[in-house]
Amino acid sequence: MDNERFIVIKGERPGVYTRRTVVSRGLKWHGGEIIRLIGTINEAEALFEFLKAEGVVEPLPSEFWWGIA
Repeated sequence: MDNERFIVIKGERPGVYTRRTVVSRGLKWHGGEIIRLIGTINEAEALFEFLKAEGVVEPLPSEFWWGIA
C-alpha cells in the first residue's frame, strides 16, 4: 500500500518508516514496538510527534539484542 506507514515507538531509531525500511532502519534488525498507520506521511509524522511529547516513544540502546520473544 502506498499510504501504509510504520511508526517505531520502541526501537533503536524511533520514527516514521515505510514497509521497506521499518526493519532495517527503524528497528535495525532488532525487535521493538511499532504502530501501523494507513494515512499520509504528514499524519504519521504528526502522530509520532504527539506520541513523543506524551512520553510513549522509547529509544533502545544499540548494544543489546531486543528480539521479540
